[in-house]
Amino acid sequence: MKRSYDSIVKYFKTYHTPILIVCLSLLVLSVSVQMFNYQTKCEKLQKEISTMQKNSLDFPKLQKDLDSLKFANDSCVNEIFMLNTELTRHEITRDEIFMKYPKIGDEYYFFLTHYTE
Repeated sequence: MKRSYDSIVKYFKTYHTPILIVCLSLLVLSVSVQMFNYQTKCEKLQKEISTMQKNSLDFPKLQKDLDSLKFANDSCVNEIFMLNTELTRHEITRDEIFMKYPKIGDEYYFFLTHYTE
């Protein structure tokens, strides 16, 4: 049992930096993709809203559709704000880790600039 634990600790000490770099990169990438998807959806909804406002004939159904699109747009804007806040928190955390462990920061930026293009 002792050997197994020692081998896990040795493995972690050897590979913790690349694992941390990959995890941080994937996390930031995932949040960025989600934010991009919501921004695209938000832009489409804004175009639909402006089109409906131009063509609005004051019919109750059109007003109801317009209200539902405005609600969906507001939801997208709120989701983008939350994702942007989360992304910023991850970036701040990553920067703090890099200040504490400069070698990890150097390896992270090397990996980011050479392997993720």
